[in-house]
Amino acid sequence: MRSPDGRRECSTFTRDRRIRLSGRRTSTLYLLNPRQRNVERVEVDGCAITEGPRCDWLVLLTDVTPREEVYVELKGSDIFHAVVQLRAAIIQLSADHARLRKRCYAFSGTIP
Repeated sequence: MRSPDGRRECSTFTRDRRIRLSGRRTSTLYLLNPRQRNVERVEVDGCAITEGPRCDWLVLLTDVTPREEVYVELKGSDIFHAVVQLRAAIIQLSADHARLRKRCYAFSGTIP
């Protein structure tokens, strides 16, 4: 998520009530943030991870304890592949694989 010089080039920070996550060729998902928590939205696909399987987005909730990581994959179809992508992103990006709370979402815009 950080470039070698320490910048967060893949991240944006927001307190918006609706957090917009868009896929490249898929639909748009809005996560609700009614308490307007401080949220870091990380573009995973093509930025934080550029090669191999990866999900589309990582949303970090770090303003209260317990911290939480939310991984999102927006698919046209093939939910099995979405699980592979989510797992790969967790392995590469999670701040704490064992102890930090995680949620994963795979959304399909197509019914098989």
